[in-house]
Amino acid sequence: MLRICDANRNDDDCDGGADDLDPEGSPTTAPRWFADIDGDGFGNASTALKRCISPSGYVSNGLDCDDDPNDCGANCHPGRDDVCDGVDNDCDSSTADGQSDPLVGVMCDALEDTNRCNDDLAICEAGVIKCKDRTAGDDSRVEICDALDTDEDCDGGADDDDPQEAEDRTTFFADRDGDGHGDPATTVEACDEGSGTAKVGDDCDDDTTACGARCFPGRGETSAAGDCGDGYDNDCDGNTDVGPMCVSGATCFADADGDDYGNDKVSIDLAPGLVPAGGCAAWDDGRNPVGYWTETSGDCDDDEDSIHPGMSEVVGNDIDEDCNGTLRCWVDADDDGFARDDALEEDAPEGETCTDAINLASRKGDCEDAPLSCGAACNPDAIEICDNLDNDCDEIVDPANTCDKTVVGVLNGGSGCASGGNGSLIGLAIVLLALARRCSIAN
Repeated sequence: MLRICDANRNDDDCDGGADDLDPEGSPTTAPRWFADIDGDGFGNASTALKRCISPSGYVSNGLDCDDDPNDCGANCHPGRDDVCDGVDNDCDSSTADGQSDPLVGVMCDALEDTNRCNDDLAICEAGVIKCKDRTAGDDSRVEICDALDTDEDCDGGADDDDPQEAEDRTTFFADRDGDGHGDPATTVEACDEGSGTAKVGDDCDDDTTACGARCFPGRGETSAAGDCGDGYDNDCDGNTDVGPMCVSGATCFADADGDDYGNDKVSIDLAPGLVPAGGCAAWDDGRNPVGYWTETSGDCDDDEDSIHPGMSEVVGNDIDEDCNGTLRCWVDADDDGFARDDALEEDAPEGETCTDAINLASRKGDCEDAPLSCGAACNPDAIEICDNLDNDCDEIVDPANTCDKTVVGVLNGGSGCASGGNGSLIGLAIVLLALARRCSIAN
């Protein structure tokens, strides 16, 4: 009976063994397997075995040309790149040694040798990469810019000294005035920034006979450098003799108390070109310390740094802290020089103090501010009289040591002739004085 390899391992000839275990050997239809000693996936054609199942270490092809691990081994098999090593790496005898080597066929400049400008393309010879002598008319070499100034194209000049000029040069700009800013209209192609050139081409005046090195972007127009009034655009911003650091002139005011506000009565005008970059505060007049002058005027007391525009006004102290020309006072309806503790605030007329102004006061503490009541007869400075009122605002009405019953009787509408002796006469005099004061206030 025909013996075949089958997945179920049937004993087709009924001799007690199936497939590879049959006493007569493996079936004639069994596939061939080849030993792969170097493990590169390709077997040795001389080691073929017919087996239904692959033996360990065998593969299904016998295409390896060198299966010896001690020789080329895994570095030699079909499909492998053929490098320059003297062996047949790709198992193809028609392929030249080193045909796929990345170092073969390139310029020898990529290799370290002693005569690189006499070399041409690298070749593989007897398993070793070598350089052939350069042939005449070789245009394959290209000069490039490099820090070592190497003559890559072997024409006797390197980088900027190469007669053929380097391929990757940089654009520089002519800088005749040496200010580091080049003329955008004049360019130079070179490997290195040489003398008389600049990396940027933003100069607005590169003429050494004109503004030259005194004109370039970012310089600034400064009076200290003499730029103001020179007729040039020193900072290349499109404007001549103008800018935050160059002003036409300034009026400086003395600031003796250092509060940044100057005395209107003490000032000096600086001519164009004399104002420093920091303004009046930076001006040195040769007599006072720097910082003595300011552009801001309006100080009404230059001896006191707590008095100047913008300060908070203190009510009732007869001091013009904010220098607005008026004083802040309290309303004094009876005009006795005292305002109630809850009085409203009001500015005094310009030029008047709280003490001088009508119906304004610089002091509080009045207990009666109504003119038609006790009015001006009642305030902390008033003398207590016997009139059933708290004249001196001490919260005590007609104290016993001042008034007697005679006075009280008169004030209450009596005849005033009640007993009381000398005290009655004194009390009467006090009452008459109080009545006269009231009449004066009323009028």
